[in-house]
Amino acid sequence: MSEQKLALVTGASRGIGRQIALGLADSGHKVIAVSRSPIDTSDLSASQKSLITSITGDVSDVSFVEKLEKQVS
Repeated sequence: MSEQKLALVTGASRGIGRQIALGLADSGHKVIAVSRSPIDTSDLSASQKSLITSITGDVSDVSFVEKLEKQVS
């Protein structure tokens, strides 16, 4: 059995970041989706929702990145 891969995607609330997060989830990866604004999950499938964890914050803020590191590890 292979280990499930984890991806961290920034800018995941819209555009390319959102599509990357959805594509990774569709491929079976667990995704940490980070965005400065809340991510709308209303249109996600049940399987996508189970694989995507959304976190709101600014990756240019050092204290946020430190907290994020603790959450992910």
